[in-house]
Amino acid sequence: MNWKEIGGLDEPITAFQREKDSGSQTGMEQMVMQGVPMLDAPTLQIYSMGALIDAVGEFSNKPTSIGYTYKFYVDNLYQDDNIKILKINSVTPSQANIISKSYPLTVSYYGAVRAGDGKNSAGRKFLDWLLSGQGQASIAQAGYVPLAP
Repeated sequence: MNWKEIGGLDEPITAFQREKDSGSQTGMEQMVMQGVPMLDAPTLQIYSMGALIDAVGEFSNKPTSIGYTYKFYVDNLYQDDNIKILKINSVTPSQANIISKSYPLTVSYYGAVRAGDGKNSAGRKFLDWLLSGQGQASIAQAGYVPLAP
């Protein structure tokens, strides 16, 4: 494919992807591809999130490279000034857009305790703490998006 086909430069698209069964590859297959098979991976396979971000940011220093990752990695674990996070349908993946679900690609996490566990079980206490103001502040401090206020 060429970027010109979608309104960009007359340059070939250099796409990067993670190995099969990695978390971000699974997310891409489920949320974006939704059953459409991915193309064969490029000859250069990337085996870590940091290496993928490096490869996209530094590939011949061209704006024709593209890859995918979770926003959390780019914002918190592996910041790189060469990486630009793209909007989807003009919506940025801001905290407010993720909370309101106006950004279409999000992942939710759920807490569960066993039905027989009482209020003093370790699992219940931990879940209650996660849902508390202190727990939500800790989630935000770690770089994740807390529950809607």
